[in-house]
Amino acid sequence: MARDECDNCGMRLTPEDTHCPKCDEHRYAKNAKKTFSVDIAHNLQTVSQAEQQLDIAIREARDQQFGKLRVVVGRGIIRREIRRSLDTAVWQHRIRDYQVEENNEGAYILRLESGK
Repeated sequence: MARDECDNCGMRLTPEDTHCPKCDEHRYAKNAKKTFSVDIAHNLQTVSQAEQQLDIAIREARDQQFGKLRVVVGRGIIRREIRRSLDTAVWQHRIRDYQVEENNEGAYILRLESGK
């Protein structure tokens, strides 16, 4: 069985533990200040595949309570089409908002909603 350790006290956690049994720290508490990153445009993906990867990345980043998600989209058709998916994700409250990464038109920074 795979085990992790609590970032706060070092107690061993099972995959089922959402909080540390010793100090009650949430398993992913320190992720809130971190950025999860995914590249959905540079492995010959189709637009449909990129949209699926975006959905998975949003779900994983939210499940692990990351504060932000960096999505590398390149500068071509995937970038243009993913913007529609991002607008939908904002409307569905899956993300708070998004913006083009500073000094890099080929990536978006998404601020995530708290909770699932």
